[in-house]
Amino acid sequence: MAVRCYSRVYARSAPNFRAFGLPDHDYWLFDSRKLAWMHFDDTDDRFLGAEIIEDSAAIVQHNYWRDVARHWAVRRDDFAIE
Repeated sequence: MAVRCYSRVYARSAPNFRAFGLPDHDYWLFDSRKLAWMHFDDTDDRFLGAEIIEDSAAIVQHNYWRDVARHWAVRRDDFAIE
């Protein structure tokens, strides 16, 4: 099973994340077919739990966002230099 996690913290650090249309929430994709939307407390970023999303349109949208984020991603080593 391939698991991918996408973070609003990392997305916010990208200079143009809004222009890319990336979401402002964390989520996990499992094998590109299962979606877990992560919920955090707005005041202290404490993890509150995950919501399993079964809506196929939402899963497709989140796969698209994953692909956009990967396209514009900066390698960790390059990011560390900046």
